[in-house]
Amino acid sequence: MYVLGFNCYVFNAAACLIRDGRLVAAAQEERFNRKKTSGDFPFGAISYCLKQEGITMADVDHVAFHWDPFYRFHHRIALILKYLPDSLRYYDSHAGRWTNMVFVQRDLARHFGVTQPSYQFHRVRHHVSHAASAYLVSPFDDAATLTVDGSGEMASATFGVAEGNRLTTLAEIEYPHSLGY
Repeated sequence: MYVLGFNCYVFNAAACLIRDGRLVAAAQEERFNRKKTSGDFPFGAISYCLKQEGITMADVDHVAFHWDPFYRFHHRIALILKYLPDSLRYYDSHAGRWTNMVFVQRDLARHFGVTQPSYQFHRVRHHVSHAASAYLVSPFDDAATLTVDGSGEMASATFGVAEGNRLTTLAEIEYPHSLGY
């Protein structure tokens, strides 16, 4: 089974390909478009991963994207309204690319000429993506997870457990309270 994971529209766009639970290829888009910390759609990185394994998008079973723009959406809107006009700067930052993230599934299909996807597309919460990227390719059967960054959809830090192929978030610290910012 092939799983393609990727991120874009913020910074450090990248892709990785996993075959049967093992990482087989990974690349950052900046290596292909020559833009440091590029947030562009990772066409070059995805193409590289597929080429390394000698497959096409038709061979991919699952695609995972690092962000769920709809998770706690109403809460984000409430924060923006509460802190107007200062919160409008947030929209102009990397988080303002929310609209691109809504259509990322369409962008993937368009870039790779996919008219009828054979893969399942999954929007994965940002901090779950961080935890999964470390745990699911590790040699461990279970682990504690801790993620800390600027912010995901709403969380800026999470604590959880990983067992088998299941990750469970036990607690989170929400934006605007952030060690990353």
